[in-house]
Amino acid sequence: MNNEFDLNTDQYKQAVDDSISFSGLNVSRFTIIKCRHILRLAAQFLKDTKSLSLLDVGCGIGLIDQYLIPYVQRVYGIDLSGKEITCAKRNNPTANYVLYDGDRLPYKTESFDLAFGINVMHHVHPTQWSPFLQELKRVTKKGGMAIVMEHNPLNPLTRLAIFRCSFDKDATLLRRRALRDLFHNCGLAPIASRYIVYFPWNYRLNSAFERVLGSVPGGAQYYIAAIK
Repeated sequence: MNNEFDLNTDQYKQAVDDSISFSGLNVSRFTIIKCRHILRLAAQFLKDTKSLSLLDVGCGIGLIDQYLIPYVQRVYGIDLSGKEITCAKRNNPTANYVLYDGDRLPYKTESFDLAFGINVMHHVHPTQWSPFLQELKRVTKKGGMAIVMEHNPLNPLTRLAIFRCSFDKDATLLRRRALRDLFHNCGLAPIASRYIVYFPWNYRLNSAFERVLGSVPGGAQYYIAAIK
């Protein structure tokens, strides 16, 4: 990863908003959609969400965490950028954030009910994709869930947004099939995998169509979820 991530809250949001300005939406809209997917998966496959502990790997300034916090017991986050960790702590004072070195996650084995990474793996060097997932698996409790959300490289508007975003210059996008293979190779059997964000400007329409079109590679992003 590069130092472009050493941004404050306003700078980060502005950089992302600029990259997706052609959509007429802002980063908060996309963040809320992804939050809803995480909460739905947690409610479907895990226990009552109010008792869950979550780990946000590559948390940045904690954008999604502010929407998750009201629905779960505890949110933890880690990131490589000290400046972004400082912003995340300021944005979400009830969450627990720490800086880490990008190698071994600084938590004991089986610490969390749900561990996730949102648009993080495309910043990880391809040689480290498997170790990244192994660490995500390690800190997830037995019976807990690991989720990865990524950009869909088959969507031309997603590629345009990546091209326009200053801190995505190092991005190596993963196709959903490649990520599924990585999950399997790490001993994580996916229980849910879908393309998402087909119509982000209308969540109800988007949600309805995603139930039908989730296997069609037209969504701006996708997720893979597995039970350990």
